[in-house]
Amino acid sequence: MVDYDLVILGGAPEGRIAALTATAMGARVALVEPPGRWQQQRQTDYLLQGLRQVGQQRQSAAAAFWSQSGGGSLDWSRLLRWSAIAAESEASIVSAAVLGARGVDLILAPPVQLASSPSVRVATQQRRLLGRGLLIATGTVPDYPNPNRQAALSGAPDCLYQHSALPQRIAIFGGSLTALAWAQALRAAGAEVSLIAPRLLPGEDSDIRRLLLGQLTAEGIGVTPSSSAEKAERQLSLHIQKPPPDCCLVLSPQQVAWSQQLAAAGIPLQTGRLCVNRYLQTAQSRVFACGSVLGGLDHSALAALEAETAVHNALFWPRRTIQYQTFPYSSQTQPTVGRVGLTEVQARQRYGGEVQVLTASAANAASLNAEIPHPSFCKLICLENGRLLGAHLLGVGAGEVAYGLALWLKSGTSVDRLPSRWAHFEALSPTLTSLLQRAVSQRRQARWQIGSWRRDSAENWFNWRRSRL
Repeated sequence: MVDYDLVILGGAPEGRIAALTATAMGARVALVEPPGRWQQQRQTDYLLQGLRQVGQQRQSAAAAFWSQSGGGSLDWSRLLRWSAIAAESEASIVSAAVLGARGVDLILAPPVQLASSPSVRVATQQRRLLGRGLLIATGTVPDYPNPNRQAALSGAPDCLYQHSALPQRIAIFGGSLTALAWAQALRAAGAEVSLIAPRLLPGEDSDIRRLLLGQLTAEGIGVTPSSSAEKAERQLSLHIQKPPPDCCLVLSPQQVAWSQQLAAAGIPLQTGRLCVNRYLQTAQSRVFACGSVLGGLDHSALAALEAETAVHNALFWPRRTIQYQTFPYSSQTQPTVGRVGLTEVQARQRYGGEVQVLTASAANAASLNAEIPHPSFCKLICLENGRLLGAHLLGVGAGEVAYGLALWLKSGTSVDRLPSRWAHFEALSPTLTSLLQRAVSQRRQARWQIGSWRRDSAENWFNWRRSRL
């Protein structure tokens, strides 16, 4: 007889969401997570929010006085205290006290041994747990190419929390949107930032990548793209040597936490992520996974949806799935990146010559609150019949517009009917709405260009009508 219906390996926010979801269904749940890791992750999220707010206030002050920033120096210790208080108060709904009151057996200890067949067994230093199902929601940790140099580096929380003042020289290893958001936030707060990227924005649209790279350069962030992880390691070594930076953040690539224990239990990992089927089920039928361990973006809303789906499939019958192609995403970079659906490369691989790409751009968002002009960009990917396959946006309100286009993509309605929604999109972002109008007009112009059957038929019709007068 098993002790628990579901054992959750946590550490990421989705682990606690999954625990509350399972107990609400009447299941007996055990949550195993390393002590302090969840609180530190939450504080890191609020620290990034605080840095972005400080940067925005400085830019607003610069625009108001039409001169250099007059916002004063940053009180780093106070900002750290604020982030800790905000993490504790805002996340109280999934605190340890709430979990205990809901019936979750919370075990603050790292797992030392795992087994998934024939039943799930999880061992810590003090406990031995036996469960019917296992959910992996550990999140990811930095994976630096050279383990011997990890003593000189650390992840985002550890390095920053060790300083009593904002570090003046910061080296960031990584090319994800999260790494770019940290680079911009720290630069806006007054630090000198260098970004070393073995792969700059992998999986993003090529035009979005080019525009964001130009934005980083305009903000004074040194970007060193690298073709391989080994080359990036050598470049980061130069930063560490002379003169050494005050802080080094390794934000990507990432690997699954407790990967050695998972591999020993027969749970396969491929290229640093867990492989699951459409029901979020691993090769072991009793083991499920959710969140960033699947190799996707650090997307809290998607991770929460995956957690609820995985819990339902683990407790009952695996039948629930997630439509990833209709799930929107928005970044914390400036300008904001918003996207939904397929990229241009993915669409051409799947549909070939039937794909149409509509683009429009503006060099300056014309905002006085931005000391450095922010570009705006829109790319719509659709089929010849007008069915929307994907959208990639850059600019103020890109995330909100992406959420609106996600509903359009899910319905399968032609982009030719988008003008009926201009008023809705304009309330979200006037600049991106005008770019959407220009992009859709390109499709209309292409359909009515000289030589097309529509244009020839219309001209014959007009000639016939004029001849009847």
